[in-house]
Amino acid sequence: MNWTRLVTCLAIMMAIAPAFGCIGLSAQILNVLVGQRVKAQYDGLKKQRVAIVVTSGMTADGPDYSMELLSRLIMGRLQQNIKEVELIPSHEIGNVMDSQGYDANYVEIGQTLKANKVVVVEVSSYSLREGATLYKGRAMYSTRVYDIESGEVRFNRGPINIAFPESGQPVTDTNAIQFEKTFLNELSYRISRYFYDYAIEEEFGRDAILSN
Repeated sequence: MNWTRLVTCLAIMMAIAPAFGCIGLSAQILNVLVGQRVKAQYDGLKKQRVAIVVTSGMTADGPDYSMELLSRLIMGRLQQNIKEVELIPSHEIGNVMDSQGYDANYVEIGQTLKANKVVVVEVSSYSLREGATLYKGRAMYSTRVYDIESGEVRFNRGPINIAFPESGQPVTDTNAIQFEKTFLNELSYRISRYFYDYAIEEEFGRDAILSN
């Protein structure tokens, strides 16, 4: 079963049901889904030594700090949800990346770090505002996993666009630093969930985390 497609369809049903007076239907759908789990799209990080590399091609709205924070958030989620994964510290990865220059060879980076796998997240666009009065995070990202022993790409997704929250958030409700942390947390969730099983109900009401 394609859980990703099913989740998308059910989310649409839950979103439009109240508009037709079917509030009970939304509740019934959620009750059915509670307890179900979505399988990892790639589960090859278990019991592996893994390097997480987050790169960016933008300069204006997405400083290196943003990508460093995204990397730490992804690492935290993977450490929490994948058994016996060994994540290589960010400073070790950064030292090797600096020696590679602009055109990085991720297999060579993995070999230098004695990694089994290298997860590469490339963020090609990034913004946090929509007009002067609204925060709305947007990014385009791709995710790949390199197997260092074979030198092959074992997992590849993207480029994917994210816009969060869908309706935006007024600038009077938060500040730029807090909003960026919230947006990067959501982005890290969407990337990390490729690699572990998760509860299907986590997919619903993601925008609601802004009010927590």
